[in-house]
Amino acid sequence: MPAATGVWEAELRLIIHHVFLTPGNPQSGDDIELTLASEVALLNHVCQALRDFGNLEVLNGNGTVQRAREAIQFLRDSRMSSGGLDAKKLQKAFETLSEEGGVFPIHVQAQNAAIIASRDKSEIFFEFSELAPENEAVMQMKGRLKRHFPGSAISIPTIMFADSDLHLSMAETIAKMSIQQVKEMKPTIRKAREIHIEERDTTNPAIVTDFLATVLSALGGLAQVPVLEKNTREQVSWKDANMPWRRSSIWLLARVTIQTIFDRAAEPHVYKQFIVFFMALLLEVAVSLNMQSETLYCMVAKISGRLKKLGENAPNCLLGGVGTTMASAVSSMKASRQTARQALDGTLSLRDTTAYWSKDKYTPCPELDIFIRSIDSRKPNTADSGFSPSWSVPEYNSSTFPTAFAQEDKRAAVELLAFESWVAASLDHWLTANIGLGDTPAKLLQGVKN
Repeated sequence: MPAATGVWEAELRLIIHHVFLTPGNPQSGDDIELTLASEVALLNHVCQALRDFGNLEVLNGNGTVQRAREAIQFLRDSRMSSGGLDAKKLQKAFETLSEEGGVFPIHVQAQNAAIIASRDKSEIFFEFSELAPENEAVMQMKGRLKRHFPGSAISIPTIMFADSDLHLSMAETIAKMSIQQVKEMKPTIRKAREIHIEERDTTNPAIVTDFLATVLSALGGLAQVPVLEKNTREQVSWKDANMPWRRSSIWLLARVTIQTIFDRAAEPHVYKQFIVFFMALLLEVAVSLNMQSETLYCMVAKISGRLKKLGENAPNCLLGGVGTTMASAVSSMKASRQTARQALDGTLSLRDTTAYWSKDKYTPCPELDIFIRSIDSRKPNTADSGFSPSWSVPEYNSSTFPTAFAQEDKRAAVELLAFESWVAASLDHWLTANIGLGDTPAKLLQGVKN
Protein backbone atom coordinates (compact mmCIF):
# COMPACT_ATOMS: atom_id res chain seq x y z
CA MET A 1 0.00 0.00 0.00
CA PRO A 2 1.54 3.37 -0.98
CA ALA A 3 2.24 5.55 2.03
CA ALA A 4 0.70 9.00 2.31
CA THR A 5 3.21 11.79 2.69
CA GLY A 6 3.33 15.51 3.42
CA VAL A 7 1.25 15.63 6.59
CA TRP A 8 2.12 17.21 9.90
CA GLU A 9 1.66 15.09 12.99
CA ALA A 10 -0.77 17.60 14.56
CA GLU A 11 -2.95 17.46 11.43
CA LEU A 12 -2.73 13.67 11.34
CA ARG A 13 -3.88 13.44 14.95
CA LEU A 14 -6.94 15.54 14.15
CA ILE A 15 -7.67 13.44 11.06
CA ILE A 16 -7.45 10.25 13.13
CA HIS A 17 -9.84 11.69 15.71
CA HIS A 18 -12.33 12.59 12.96
CA VAL A 19 -12.08 9.30 11.05
CA PHE A 20 -11.61 6.78 13.88
CA LEU A 21 -13.16 8.77 16.75
CA THR A 22 -10.45 7.50 19.07
CA PRO A 23 -10.53 8.18 22.85
CA GLY A 24 -9.02 11.41 24.13
CA ASN A 25 -10.68 13.77 21.66
CA PRO A 26 -9.60 17.42 21.66
CA GLN A 27 -11.66 19.58 24.00
CA SER A 28 -11.32 22.82 22.04
CA GLY A 29 -12.19 24.01 18.54
CA ASP A 30 -10.54 27.41 18.92
CA ASP A 31 -7.62 26.72 16.54
CA ILE A 32 -9.41 27.55 13.28
CA GLU A 33 -6.18 27.55 11.26
CA LEU A 34 -5.29 24.01 12.33
CA THR A 35 -8.87 22.88 11.69
CA LEU A 36 -8.84 24.20 8.11
CA ALA A 37 -5.39 22.73 7.46
CA SER A 38 -6.47 19.33 8.76
CA GLU A 39 -9.58 19.40 6.53
CA VAL A 40 -7.43 20.06 3.47
CA ALA A 41 -5.06 17.27 4.52
CA LEU A 42 -8.03 14.95 5.07
CA LEU A 43 -9.37 15.57 1.56
CA ASN A 44 -5.87 15.06 0.14
CA HIS A 45 -5.69 11.68 1.85
CA VAL A 46 -9.14 10.71 0.55
CA CYS A 47 -8.14 11.65 -3.01
CA GLN A 48 -4.90 9.69 -2.76
CA ALA A 49 -6.72 6.71 -1.27
CA LEU A 50 -9.28 6.74 -4.10
CA ARG A 51 -6.48 6.84 -6.67
CA ASP A 52 -4.62 3.94 -5.05
CA PHE A 53 -7.87 2.06 -4.46
CA GLY A 54 -8.81 2.38 -8.12
CA ASN A 55 -5.45 0.93 -9.15
CA LEU A 56 -6.05 -2.33 -7.31
CA GLU A 57 -6.21 -5.34 -9.61
CA VAL A 58 -9.66 -6.35 -8.38
CA LEU A 59 -11.01 -2.88 -9.25
CA ASN A 60 -8.98 -2.11 -12.35
CA GLY A 61 -11.12 -0.15 -14.78
CA ASN A 62 -13.90 0.62 -12.30
CA GLY A 63 -15.31 3.94 -13.50
CA THR A 64 -17.27 4.48 -10.29
CA VAL A 65 -14.07 4.90 -8.28
CA GLN A 66 -12.86 7.49 -10.79
CA ARG A 67 -16.13 9.44 -10.51
CA ALA A 68 -15.84 9.40 -6.72
CA ARG A 69 -12.27 10.65 -6.93
CA GLU A 70 -13.23 13.51 -9.25
CA ALA A 71 -16.05 14.49 -6.88
CA ILE A 72 -13.73 14.65 -3.85
CA GLN A 73 -11.13 16.55 -5.87
CA PHE A 74 -13.75 19.18 -6.66
CA LEU A 75 -14.78 19.33 -3.00
CA ARG A 76 -11.14 20.03 -2.11
CA ASP A 77 -10.35 22.44 -4.95
CA SER A 78 -13.55 24.50 -4.65
CA ARG A 79 -12.61 25.58 -1.11
CA MET A 80 -10.47 28.62 -0.46
CA SER A 81 -7.95 28.84 2.38
CA SER A 82 -10.56 30.61 4.53
CA GLY A 83 -13.03 27.75 4.14
CA GLY A 84 -15.31 29.67 1.77
CA LEU A 85 -16.16 28.66 -1.79
CA ASP A 86 -14.49 29.87 -4.98
CA ALA A 87 -17.28 31.36 -7.13
CA LYS A 88 -15.35 30.89 -10.39
CA LYS A 89 -14.82 27.19 -9.75
CA LEU A 90 -18.47 26.82 -8.84
CA GLN A 91 -19.49 28.51 -12.08
CA LYS A 92 -17.21 26.23 -14.08
CA ALA A 93 -18.63 23.21 -12.26
CA PHE A 94 -22.19 24.22 -13.18
CA GLU A 95 -21.14 24.61 -16.81
CA THR A 96 -19.55 21.15 -16.77
CA LEU A 97 -22.63 19.74 -15.07
CA SER A 98 -24.87 21.22 -17.76
CA GLU A 99 -22.76 19.94 -20.66
CA GLU A 100 -21.11 16.72 -19.49
CA GLY A 101 -22.55 15.72 -16.13
CA GLY A 102 -20.68 14.51 -13.06
CA VAL A 103 -21.09 14.76 -9.29
CA PHE A 104 -20.16 17.98 -7.47
CA PRO A 105 -20.35 18.13 -3.66
CA ILE A 106 -20.55 21.69 -2.32
CA HIS A 107 -19.75 22.57 1.29
CA VAL A 108 -21.61 25.73 2.36
CA GLN A 109 -19.65 26.15 5.56
CA ALA A 110 -21.26 29.24 7.10
CA GLN A 111 -24.74 27.72 6.70
CA ASN A 112 -23.83 24.26 8.04
CA ALA A 113 -25.18 22.78 4.83
CA ALA A 114 -24.14 20.67 1.88
CA ILE A 115 -25.31 20.47 -1.72
CA ILE A 116 -24.61 17.54 -4.02
CA ALA A 117 -25.22 18.45 -7.66
CA SER A 118 -25.50 15.68 -10.26
CA ARG A 119 -27.11 14.94 -13.61
CA ASP A 120 -28.84 12.17 -15.47
CA LYS A 121 -29.90 12.22 -19.11
CA SER A 122 -32.51 14.96 -18.92
CA GLU A 123 -32.37 16.54 -15.47
CA ILE A 124 -30.01 18.29 -13.07
CA PHE A 125 -30.40 17.28 -9.43
CA PHE A 126 -29.56 19.35 -6.36
CA GLU A 127 -29.64 17.46 -3.06
CA PHE A 128 -29.59 19.46 0.19
CA SER A 129 -28.48 18.24 3.61
CA GLU A 130 -27.69 19.49 7.08
CA LEU A 131 -24.14 18.60 8.14
CA ALA A 132 -23.46 19.08 11.86
CA PRO A 133 -26.49 18.24 14.02
CA GLU A 134 -27.53 20.38 16.98
CA ASN A 135 -25.64 19.89 20.22
CA GLU A 136 -28.85 18.87 21.97
CA ALA A 137 -29.47 16.05 19.49
CA VAL A 138 -25.93 14.76 19.97
CA MET A 139 -25.94 14.92 23.77
CA GLN A 140 -29.39 13.39 24.24
CA MET A 141 -28.88 10.47 21.86
CA LYS A 142 -27.60 7.23 23.39
CA GLY A 143 -25.29 5.51 20.93
CA ARG A 144 -25.41 6.46 17.28
CA LEU A 145 -27.45 9.26 15.76
CA LYS A 146 -29.65 8.11 12.89
CA ARG A 147 -29.56 10.58 10.01
CA HIS A 148 -30.86 10.72 6.43
CA PHE A 149 -29.15 12.18 3.36
CA PRO A 150 -30.32 14.15 1.50
CA GLY A 151 -32.90 16.03 3.51
CA SER A 152 -34.56 17.29 0.32
CA ALA A 153 -33.89 17.37 -3.42
CA ILE A 154 -35.04 19.32 -6.48
CA SER A 155 -34.62 18.67 -10.18
CA ILE A 156 -34.21 21.15 -13.04
CA PRO A 157 -34.54 20.20 -16.72
CA THR A 158 -31.19 20.32 -18.51
CA ILE A 159 -32.62 22.72 -21.08
CA MET A 160 -33.71 25.13 -18.35
CA PHE A 161 -30.36 24.83 -16.54
CA ALA A 162 -28.27 25.51 -19.67
CA ASP A 163 -28.01 29.25 -18.98
CA SER A 164 -24.64 30.89 -18.30
CA ASP A 165 -26.29 33.76 -16.41
CA LEU A 166 -27.99 31.23 -14.13
CA HIS A 167 -24.65 29.52 -13.51
CA LEU A 168 -23.00 32.82 -12.60
CA SER A 169 -25.85 33.91 -10.33
CA MET A 170 -25.98 30.56 -8.52
CA ALA A 171 -22.21 30.42 -8.10
CA GLU A 172 -21.99 33.91 -6.62
CA THR A 173 -24.98 33.33 -4.34
CA ILE A 174 -23.72 30.02 -2.96
CA ALA A 175 -20.18 31.38 -2.56
CA LYS A 176 -21.57 34.30 -0.55
CA MET A 177 -23.66 31.93 1.56
CA SER A 178 -20.52 29.95 2.39
CA ILE A 179 -18.89 32.90 4.18
CA GLN A 180 -21.75 35.16 5.30
CA GLN A 181 -23.71 34.07 8.34
CA VAL A 182 -27.37 34.95 8.85
CA LYS A 183 -28.21 36.20 12.31
CA GLU A 184 -31.71 34.75 12.26
CA MET A 185 -30.31 31.25 11.57
CA LYS A 186 -28.00 31.26 14.59
CA PRO A 187 -29.14 29.52 17.79
CA THR A 188 -29.87 31.78 20.75
CA ILE A 189 -29.65 31.56 24.52
CA ARG A 190 -30.95 33.73 27.35
CA LYS A 191 -28.28 35.24 29.62
CA ALA A 192 -28.81 38.00 32.16
CA ARG A 193 -32.42 38.39 30.97
CA GLU A 194 -31.25 39.07 27.41
CA ILE A 195 -31.17 36.97 24.25
CA HIS A 196 -27.67 36.24 22.92
CA ILE A 197 -26.39 34.26 19.94
CA GLU A 198 -25.02 30.88 21.04
CA GLU A 199 -21.86 30.55 18.98
CA ARG A 200 -21.07 27.13 20.42
CA ASP A 201 -24.11 25.49 18.81
CA THR A 202 -24.62 24.72 15.13
CA THR A 203 -26.28 26.97 12.56
CA ASN A 204 -29.74 26.23 11.20
CA PRO A 205 -29.17 25.33 7.50
CA ALA A 206 -32.58 26.62 6.39
CA ILE A 207 -31.05 29.33 4.16
CA VAL A 208 -29.75 26.53 1.93
CA THR A 209 -32.07 23.61 2.61
CA ASP A 210 -35.27 25.70 2.54
CA PHE A 211 -34.71 29.10 0.93
CA LEU A 212 -32.27 28.15 -1.85
CA ALA A 213 -34.09 24.88 -2.49
CA THR A 214 -37.40 26.75 -2.85
CA VAL A 215 -35.90 29.27 -5.29
CA LEU A 216 -34.37 26.54 -7.46
CA SER A 217 -37.55 24.47 -7.37
CA ALA A 218 -39.24 27.30 -9.29
CA LEU A 219 -37.08 26.27 -12.26
CA GLY A 220 -38.12 22.62 -11.97
CA GLY A 221 -39.71 20.81 -9.05
CA LEU A 222 -39.21 18.49 -6.12
CA ALA A 223 -37.39 15.26 -6.87
CA GLN A 224 -37.48 11.78 -5.39
CA VAL A 225 -33.97 10.39 -4.98
CA PRO A 226 -32.61 7.39 -3.04
CA VAL A 227 -32.01 8.33 0.59
CA LEU A 228 -29.01 7.21 2.61
CA GLU A 229 -29.69 6.24 6.20
CA LYS A 230 -26.52 6.56 8.26
CA ASN A 231 -26.03 5.75 11.92
CA THR A 232 -23.41 8.39 12.63
CA ARG A 233 -21.19 8.64 15.68
CA GLU A 234 -21.16 12.31 16.58
CA GLN A 235 -18.98 13.96 19.20
CA VAL A 236 -19.08 17.38 20.87
CA SER A 237 -16.23 18.02 23.34
CA TRP A 238 -15.77 21.29 25.20
CA LYS A 239 -13.56 22.13 28.16
CA ASP A 240 -11.82 25.41 29.03
CA ALA A 241 -12.37 26.78 25.52
CA ASN A 242 -14.50 29.28 23.63
CA MET A 243 -15.63 26.84 20.94
CA PRO A 244 -16.23 23.09 21.26
CA TRP A 245 -14.54 20.43 19.19
CA ARG A 246 -16.88 18.41 17.03
CA ARG A 247 -16.47 15.70 14.44
CA SER A 248 -15.58 17.07 11.00
CA SER A 249 -18.46 18.07 8.73
CA ILE A 250 -16.20 17.83 5.68
CA TRP A 251 -15.47 14.19 6.50
CA LEU A 252 -19.20 13.51 6.76
CA LEU A 253 -19.82 15.19 3.40
CA ALA A 254 -16.99 13.22 1.78
CA ARG A 255 -18.42 9.93 3.07
CA VAL A 256 -21.96 10.78 1.98
CA THR A 257 -20.73 11.78 -1.48
CA ILE A 258 -18.69 8.60 -2.00
CA GLN A 259 -21.40 6.33 -0.63
CA THR A 260 -24.04 8.02 -2.79
CA ILE A 261 -21.95 7.43 -5.91
CA PHE A 262 -21.28 3.76 -5.13
CA ASP A 263 -24.83 2.98 -3.97
CA ARG A 264 -26.41 4.44 -7.08
CA ALA A 265 -23.97 2.42 -9.16
CA ALA A 266 -25.24 -0.70 -7.34
CA GLU A 267 -21.86 -1.24 -5.68
CA PRO A 268 -22.48 -0.59 -1.96
CA HIS A 269 -19.87 -3.15 -0.85
CA VAL A 270 -17.16 -1.24 -2.74
CA TYR A 271 -17.79 1.81 -0.55
CA LYS A 272 -17.22 -0.26 2.59
CA GLN A 273 -14.06 -1.73 1.08
CA PHE A 274 -12.78 1.74 0.30
CA ILE A 275 -13.37 2.99 3.86
CA VAL A 276 -11.26 0.08 5.16
CA PHE A 277 -8.58 0.85 2.58
CA PHE A 278 -8.57 4.54 3.55
CA MET A 279 -8.37 3.77 7.26
CA ALA A 280 -5.43 1.44 6.59
CA LEU A 281 -3.72 4.23 4.67
CA LEU A 282 -3.97 6.50 7.72
CA LEU A 283 -2.71 3.65 9.91
CA GLU A 284 0.34 3.32 7.69
CA VAL A 285 1.13 7.01 8.10
CA ALA A 286 0.62 6.77 11.87
CA VAL A 287 3.10 3.88 12.05
CA SER A 288 5.66 5.81 10.01
CA LEU A 289 5.38 8.74 12.44
CA ASN A 290 5.81 6.42 15.47
CA MET A 291 2.55 7.44 17.06
CA GLN A 292 1.59 6.08 20.49
CA SER A 293 0.66 2.44 20.81
CA GLU A 294 -2.73 3.37 22.32
CA THR A 295 -3.66 5.22 19.12
CA LEU A 296 -2.39 2.42 16.87
CA TYR A 297 -4.32 -0.14 18.91
CA CYS A 298 -7.59 1.77 18.51
CA MET A 299 -7.01 2.14 14.76
CA VAL A 300 -6.26 -1.57 14.31
CA ALA A 301 -9.34 -2.47 16.35
CA LYS A 302 -11.62 -0.24 14.24
CA ILE A 303 -10.23 -1.65 10.98
CA SER A 304 -10.63 -5.22 12.27
CA GLY A 305 -14.27 -4.51 13.12
CA ARG A 306 -14.96 -3.22 9.62
CA LEU A 307 -13.22 -6.21 8.03
CA LYS A 308 -15.43 -8.51 10.07
CA LYS A 309 -18.54 -6.72 8.83
CA LEU A 310 -17.37 -7.04 5.20
CA GLY A 311 -17.51 -10.82 5.44
CA GLU A 312 -16.82 -12.44 2.07
CA ASN A 313 -15.72 -9.10 0.58
CA ALA A 314 -12.90 -8.69 3.11
CA PRO A 315 -10.25 -10.62 1.09
CA ASN A 316 -10.26 -7.90 -1.58
CA CYS A 317 -9.16 -5.39 1.07
CA LEU A 318 -6.47 -7.71 2.40
CA LEU A 319 -5.09 -8.15 -1.10
CA GLY A 320 -4.84 -4.37 -1.32
CA GLY A 321 -2.24 -4.26 1.45
CA VAL A 322 -4.55 -3.74 4.43
CA GLY A 323 -3.37 -6.93 6.10
CA THR A 324 0.29 -6.00 5.66
CA THR A 325 -0.31 -2.56 7.15
CA MET A 326 -2.12 -4.00 10.16
CA ALA A 327 0.69 -6.52 10.72
CA SER A 328 3.22 -3.69 10.59
CA ALA A 329 1.23 -1.75 13.19
CA VAL A 330 1.08 -4.77 15.49
CA SER A 331 4.85 -5.25 15.15
CA SER A 332 5.38 -1.59 15.97
CA MET A 333 3.25 -1.92 19.12
CA LYS A 334 5.19 -5.02 20.21
CA ALA A 335 8.51 -3.25 19.71
CA SER A 336 7.29 -0.23 21.66
CA ARG A 337 6.12 -2.44 24.51
CA GLN A 338 9.44 -4.30 24.59
CA THR A 339 11.35 -1.01 24.72
CA ALA A 340 9.18 0.24 27.57
CA ARG A 341 9.62 -3.01 29.47
CA GLN A 342 13.42 -2.86 29.17
CA ALA A 343 13.42 0.74 30.36
CA LEU A 344 11.39 -0.15 33.45
CA ASP A 345 13.33 -3.31 34.39
CA GLY A 346 16.36 -2.41 36.53
CA THR A 347 19.69 -3.96 35.53
CA LEU A 348 21.33 -5.71 38.53
CA SER A 349 25.14 -5.78 38.69
CA LEU A 350 26.50 -9.22 39.69
CA ARG A 351 30.20 -8.30 39.88
CA ASP A 352 30.39 -8.03 43.71
CA THR A 353 28.49 -11.17 44.66
CA THR A 354 31.49 -13.55 45.22
CA ALA A 355 30.98 -15.74 48.31
CA TYR A 356 33.37 -15.27 51.30
CA TRP A 357 32.08 -17.87 53.74
CA SER A 358 34.76 -17.35 56.39
CA LYS A 359 33.81 -13.70 56.68
CA ASP A 360 30.16 -13.68 55.74
CA LYS A 361 29.11 -16.23 58.43
CA TYR A 362 30.09 -13.80 61.22
CA THR A 363 28.29 -10.53 61.68
CA PRO A 364 29.59 -8.18 64.41
CA CYS A 365 26.88 -6.95 66.80
CA PRO A 366 28.72 -5.15 69.66
CA GLU A 367 25.58 -3.90 71.38
CA LEU A 368 24.12 -7.41 71.44
CA ASP A 369 27.36 -8.73 72.99
CA ILE A 370 27.18 -6.17 75.79
CA PHE A 371 23.57 -7.12 76.51
CA ILE A 372 24.37 -10.85 76.71
CA ARG A 373 27.33 -10.29 79.10
CA SER A 374 25.14 -8.21 81.38
CA ILE A 375 22.71 -11.07 81.99
CA ASP A 376 24.97 -12.94 84.49
CA SER A 377 25.67 -9.82 86.51
CA ARG A 378 22.06 -9.07 87.24
CA LYS A 379 20.73 -9.55 90.82
CA PRO A 380 17.58 -11.63 91.35
CA ASN A 381 14.45 -9.74 92.30
CA THR A 382 13.57 -10.89 95.86
CA ALA A 383 10.86 -8.35 96.57
CA ASP A 384 7.66 -9.84 98.07
CA SER A 385 4.94 -9.45 95.53
CA GLY A 386 2.26 -11.13 97.68
CA PHE A 387 -1.08 -9.42 98.28
CA SER A 388 -2.63 -9.21 101.78
CA PRO A 389 -6.13 -7.76 101.71
CA SER A 390 -7.37 -5.86 104.77
CA TRP A 391 -10.53 -7.97 104.88
CA SER A 392 -12.22 -10.71 102.94
CA VAL A 393 -15.72 -11.94 102.20
CA PRO A 394 -16.74 -14.49 104.86
CA GLU A 395 -17.55 -18.04 103.93
CA TYR A 396 -20.26 -19.52 106.23
CA ASN A 397 -20.48 -23.25 106.98
CA SER A 398 -23.87 -24.75 106.22
CA SER A 399 -23.96 -26.50 109.63
CA THR A 400 -22.98 -23.44 111.69
CA PHE A 401 -25.22 -20.43 112.25
CA PRO A 402 -23.44 -17.11 111.46
CA THR A 403 -23.01 -15.04 114.59
CA ALA A 404 -20.32 -12.38 114.12
CA PHE A 405 -21.05 -9.49 111.76
CA ALA A 406 -18.90 -6.43 110.90
CA GLN A 407 -20.13 -2.98 111.81
CA GLU A 408 -18.21 -1.03 109.16
CA ASP A 409 -20.32 0.24 106.28
CA LYS A 410 -18.11 -1.18 103.50
CA ARG A 411 -17.79 -4.67 105.05
CA ALA A 412 -21.36 -4.77 106.43
CA ALA A 413 -22.95 -4.70 102.99
CA VAL A 414 -20.75 -7.55 101.75
CA GLU A 415 -21.30 -9.69 104.91
CA LEU A 416 -25.05 -9.04 104.74
CA LEU A 417 -25.04 -10.36 101.19
CA ALA A 418 -23.10 -13.44 102.35
CA PHE A 419 -25.56 -13.97 105.25
CA GLU A 420 -28.58 -13.69 102.96
CA SER A 421 -26.99 -16.22 100.63
CA TRP A 422 -26.46 -18.61 103.61
CA VAL A 423 -30.11 -18.19 104.67
CA ALA A 424 -31.33 -19.01 101.17
CA ALA A 425 -29.07 -22.03 100.82
CA SER A 426 -28.56 -23.50 104.34
CA LEU A 427 -31.17 -22.22 106.85
CA ASP A 428 -33.64 -25.06 106.29
CA HIS A 429 -30.89 -27.66 106.70
CA TRP A 430 -29.60 -26.01 109.91
CA LEU A 431 -33.11 -25.78 111.45
CA THR A 432 -33.74 -29.45 110.77
CA ALA A 433 -30.57 -30.32 112.69
CA ASN A 434 -30.92 -27.77 115.56
CA ILE A 435 -34.67 -27.22 116.07
CA GLY A 436 -34.67 -29.05 119.42
CA LEU A 437 -31.75 -27.16 120.99
CA GLY A 438 -32.41 -24.54 123.63
CA ASP A 439 -30.23 -21.76 122.14
CA THR A 440 -31.72 -22.01 118.63
CA PRO A 441 -34.35 -19.28 119.17
CA ALA A 442 -31.72 -16.95 120.61
CA LYS A 443 -29.43 -17.43 117.60
CA LEU A 444 -32.27 -16.71 115.22
CA LEU A 445 -33.20 -13.54 117.12
CA GLN A 446 -29.57 -12.38 117.21
CA GLY A 447 -29.24 -12.97 113.46
CA VAL A 448 -32.34 -10.88 112.72
CA LYS A 449 -31.14 -8.02 114.94
CA ASN A 450 -27.66 -7.93 113.48
